[in-house]
Formats: sequence, structure tokens, C-alpha cells
Amino acid sequence: MQYRGSRRLLHISALGLLPVLSACGGVASLGAPSPPVRETGAVACATFNGPGGSTYNEFLGINNQNEIVGYAGLVGSYKFHAGKSYEVGRYPGSVDTVLTSLNNGHAVAGWYEDTKGNIFGFSEWEGIWTKYQDPHTAGDATRFLGINDSGEIVGYYENRQGIDHAFAVLATGKFRPILPHGSSPAATAVNDRGQIVGWETVASGATEGWLLDGKRFTKVAYPGAVSTRPSGINESGEIVGSYKDAAGNTHGFILTQPLTAPRWQQFDEPNASGETVLAGIDDRDHLVGYFQNAAGRVVAFFCR
Repeated sequence: MQYRGSRRLLHISALGLLPVLSACGGVASLGAPSPPVRETGAVACATFNGPGGSTYNEFLGINNQNEIVGYAGLVGSYKFHAGKSYEVGRYPGSVDTVLTSLNNGHAVAGWYEDTKGNIFGFSEWEGIWTKYQDPHTAGDATRFLGINDSGEIVGYYENRQGIDHAFAVLATGKFRPILPHGSSPAATAVNDRGQIVGWETVASGATEGWLLDGKRFTKVAYPGAVSTRPSGINESGEIVGSYKDAAGNTHGFILTQPLTAPRWQQFDEPNASGETVLAGIDDRDHLVGYFQNAAGRVVAFFCR
């Protein structure tokens, strides 16, 4: 199961081809990481079956007000006010909508599919929905996966050859391609310091994560993993995501101090009997994600 991402809109003006967010500065490695630490039941977690009795439910993003965006099998995308209520989120006239992220100003970002099968990025703020198509797609899929408090949005577009291209869009409408050294990169999250995480395919064919800080890319690859997919980063630079081990099992991970003294933690939701995916982290280290239980159901969780 791969990261889905929410599907809502934000108004962006028409964009031209603008300067590339440079990959110069090289790729920094994480050096010799500390031994991974297994984190099982180390925090208090609450599970959620989803609105409307859904047996498929994913939490995909969280802000500092404990507002969460998710995707449930019976209702589609929604915003959840922890301890309060669910609010279904659907781009007007869409066939499907996925809300992937939200910021502390209550703006939401994601992507949606129209009746012709086209996929657009979007944002929504105070009831105003705005769609976005990457200027290089010529009608192909564009997905927003992360948004910060300044309105910067990150994501990727897929061209007609099926190749992904990561990008960032500022609130001003300035478009910046993101060019790590691998192929088919996707940008998945951005914090208020402008640090961006994502993943790409490397020369070996494996999927590895990356962290872009200024103009420098740092590899984010869980030790011994077959693939690593970062999906969230908070103000402190802590990164969460998922990785697949050599046996094909998917676990969540938490990476702290990635640029100075990296420490990896494996995270398995205590009720999981299948995969665990960490999708988001807020500035108080609250975690959201989803896991597969013994009955094969996908269940959302919130941990503090």
C-alpha cells in the first residue's frame, strides 16, 4: 500500500517556467547512523475505524491544533477535529478527492480526479477551492502532498511517459522544480523552515528518501531497508515515514536530528499485524498514520 495523499485545492496564478530549485551543493550522506531502535507501544495511541462505519481508514496529515485529514472507504476524504467531528472534503464536481495535508492556518492541500480522469492538485481555505496543474504536464496528473504555514506547497506531477517530477510552489505562485540525483522524485512534505522531504528511485532500482535543506540534498534511507519513503517533517526537522525490510514487511520510522546526529526508530502500531505507515508529525511530536490489523482492515491511528 502506498501513500495516497489528500485531494483539495488552493488558488495559484498561471505559472511560467521559472528557475529550478537547484540540486547543486551535492548530496550529503547521513554518515554512520545510530543503531535503529524498535519503538513498539512506546507512546499512547488511539485507533479510529473512520466515519460511517468505514473499515478502511487512513490518517494522512496533522497540524498543531490536532486537526487531521484522512481518507475512509465509505466517505472518501475528510477533515477530523480530534474529539469533535468529521467534515467530508470533496472538490466541487470531482469524482474522487484526497486531502493529503493541512497547515496551522486551516488551509488544506491535496488532489482530485475529474469526470474525464484528469488529476489536479488543489488547496482549500475558508471555503475557497483552487485547482492547480503543473505547467509542464500537458494534461497529466498533478498531486499536492504537503503544505506549510507560509502557503508553500510540494508534490509531484507525472508526465505521459509515467515519470514523476517533484516540485514546490510558493504562495506567490512561483514554481520550482526539485531535482535530486535519482529518477521519478516526489516531494511529500515541507516545514516552515522550508525543509522538504520526499523520495526517488536510485541507480540500483531501490526507493530512497531525501531531505532538501537549502540547496543540499541529504539521503534518507533506513539502515538495511529495501525502500524508504519519508512522508512528514515537523518544525524541529524530525522526519516520519515508512520503510520496507528485506522480508517485505512495512514499518513506520521516526528519524530525529537527520543533519547532525541521526537516530532512527522503527515504529509499529501496537495493534498492527500487517504494515504500519507513519504519515504525519506535528510540532509536539504527535503522530498520525494507518496500519493493517489481524482482520485485514486498514485502521487510522493517532499517537501522543
